[in-house]
Amino acid sequence: MIPSTQAGIPPDQLLDLTAVRLQKVTEISQLRSLTAQLEREVSDLEEERRKLKWELKFRAKYHGQ
Repeated sequence: MIPSTQAGIPPDQLLDLTAVRLQKVTEISQLRSLTAQLEREVSDLEEERRKLKWELKFRAKYHGQ
């Protein structure tokens, strides 16, 4: 609870920010989860790129391409 004068409402009224804080925590959690998922995807793509690059070098060297 914060004093309501900061929010432009009468000083004898308090604001309940529980829902706002919960929403903020939920959003942060969702964003962290998304970030972790995207980091895994980037890692997978980098690994695939590394393998393909090796395969191209191998083919060029041993198959004369």
